[in-house]
Amino acid sequence: MRRCPGALEAEQRLDTIYYWLPWLKPKKVQGWILQRSNRRGWDSSFTGWRWINNEANKEWHDIITACLSDLPEGITAIQVSKEGIGLVWDERGTIDLIDKIHACLLELRQKGEEIFS
Repeated sequence: MRRCPGALEAEQRLDTIYYWLPWLKPKKVQGWILQRSNRRGWDSSFTGWRWINNEANKEWHDIITACLSDLPEGITAIQVSKEGIGLVWDERGTIDLIDKIHACLLELRQKGEEIFS
């Protein structure tokens, strides 16, 4: 459990379920959050998704597009930070969705390892 992606400083409640993979080696990362939202952040090129805090550079866009097409609708955010790659999921659906989520996390981490190496 973690704070909601893009939570304001005053919002300290741990109310979000993250699925997370750490980096294989420590990285200096410019973090970003892509969130399914119409409240915060700014428009992205991904329909129904908005950037929070920073926008991912263009190197990420192809893998993000591929992942978004494979992920369940209950995924509400993708986050990259110095700690690793995370997805927020509402845990609705069948157990086989875990495999899709894990595969996407592995692909995102591999791309991040390339970008931040």
